[in-house]
Amino acid sequence: MSLALQFLTRIRGFALEADGASLKDWLQVENDVPDIYYNLAQEIRTTFPDNGTDALEKFVDKCLPEEDDVQEGKGSPWPGFNSFVKDYLEYWRDVNFDDVVNVYTRLSELLISCANALANPTYGVMLLQTSMSLSESLSKLVMSLTRQPEVLALIEGDETGDGESKSIVEMAADIIQKFFTSCLGDRSSTRWAPPKGKKVAVYLFANLTLKLLFACEKSHLAVQMFTNLSTSGPALSLYPASQRVTFLYYLGRFNFDNAHYFRAHMCLEEAYRQCHTSFTKHRRQILTYWIPSNILCGRFPSLHLLSRPEAAGFADIFLPICSAVRSGNFVAFHAALNQHRDWLWERGLYLVFLYRLKPLLWRSLTRKTF
Repeated sequence: MSLALQFLTRIRGFALEADGASLKDWLQVENDVPDIYYNLAQEIRTTFPDNGTDALEKFVDKCLPEEDDVQEGKGSPWPGFNSFVKDYLEYWRDVNFDDVVNVYTRLSELLISCANALANPTYGVMLLQTSMSLSESLSKLVMSLTRQPEVLALIEGDETGDGESKSIVEMAADIIQKFFTSCLGDRSSTRWAPPKGKKVAVYLFANLTLKLLFACEKSHLAVQMFTNLSTSGPALSLYPASQRVTFLYYLGRFNFDNAHYFRAHMCLEEAYRQCHTSFTKHRRQILTYWIPSNILCGRFPSLHLLSRPEAAGFADIFLPICSAVRSGNFVAFHAALNQHRDWLWERGLYLVFLYRLKPLLWRSLTRKTF
């Protein structure tokens, strides 16, 4: 029995049992996999070369016939599933892990196929865990590519309405947002009931999309997502702490970028309170924007907060700024900003402080003078 036939036989078994966890474990896409995947790829290249797509499609359909009588709790292959499995085999046939542009292109195409299969209202949920795994792989790949500008230049996306080409990060966010939309529209549970079916992954896909949008500085593209969640999204409190904290962090960042500093403060404060104290790195990331949100509202951080492990070094950055604002000292204010200009600029805080804190400076100076 050929490897491809063995592989599809196992896939069919998982589909009939609606075993999403096993499908996720079986449908691997990264290069650190057992040799059998590379052997499978070689067999497919030999048996179904590039011009053998029709033959591969017929082979998959033959191995994964659709069931007519499916018992409750069981599953069955369906046309969209078979198309995804065919694309998965083509992915392994054509992928070249030494060429990151090739990997990105093949993986993006595979995710689009997976999103189409996930949209099936009857059996699509069995691909939910696979969808999450593939989306995380794409997100990880794209985030690594953002540190390789020479590679990014080789990948050009469709033009936006402004006549500019989409960045690779923006294109990946668009793909993952398809999964979010499919999960949000699932009818297996009501809005305020514990999430079931595809709804269990609503905030996971939302967070992955937001991560990419903020990475490419396109947070304004998240408006529709936040609107959809506010009108029909499930209650955030029903989801695990990790998803709650991540979503609140990005919601706070979104409000911060749109100059809604008190709203940003409320979101980031809640994210900070819900983030376990052992996650120092995550709490520090939240503080990086929570403290500025409060400063811009005229509320300065306490020494107690700045003495916490996750706030190490923040006193040197923020206290001189606060002191200058409190005293209305413009010279000290500019000196404090310039001292940590690079750090503030990298996090998008420099210009915000430079212009948004001027009214507070003038107010302090006026009170001091008159």
